[in-house]
Amino acid sequence: FQWSSSDWLKAGAVGLGIGGVMLFDEQLTSGVADNRSSSTDRLSRLTTRFGSADAFYISGALVISGIAFKNANVNSMGREAIEASIFAGIIEVLSKEAFGRKRPVLSADETSFQPGSSNQSFPSGHATEAFTLASVVAARSSGWIIPTLAYTGACLVAYDRVNDRAHFPSDVVAGAALGIAVGRFVVHRHQPEPAGTPPMELQVVPV
Repeated sequence: FQWSSSDWLKAGAVGLGIGGVMLFDEQLTSGVADNRSSSTDRLSRLTTRFGSADAFYISGALVISGIAFKNANVNSMGREAIEASIFAGIIEVLSKEAFGRKRPVLSADETSFQPGSSNQSFPSGHATEAFTLASVVAARSSGWIIPTLAYTGACLVAYDRVNDRAHFPSDVVAGAALGIAVGRFVVHRHQPEPAGTPPMELQVVPV
């Protein structure tokens, strides 16, 4: 509700990007299918779960580690990852219901939208969750190594979903965009106000 003009421009650019990928969904899906192998399937079995329950386990482990080692930043990282995952998950579920896109495996790799149906392809829930966690970890980490590892893991999850024919490329791109946006929003919302910002007070007085 407090977006600036630049925020709207960024959102518009992301929307155009997703639409551009969607134009080539069928070709990209076919290309990934042609390169599918036992190696990519093994990789998928190892990494796909980081876009589901394992993401919450990692977030919980961060909270526990932060408490155990008295590291406030790690503690906040875990709590914010959980909070962002819940917000992103709500938006993702509502979006799936609104768009009703068929999964590639059910539509013979052809694009098919049935708004209000039970189809669950757009956006990708695994990609949303993986990039939500990655964006929080990256925003709370200094340097480039940890953010690079976090986003690399999220990209692997996104590729897995296309490899398994569970999603089209635009589904995972949309999920990535949603996850990054929500993750960064939650982290920045919890950061202290810049120096010089007057504090807001709420007082209850008798009349």
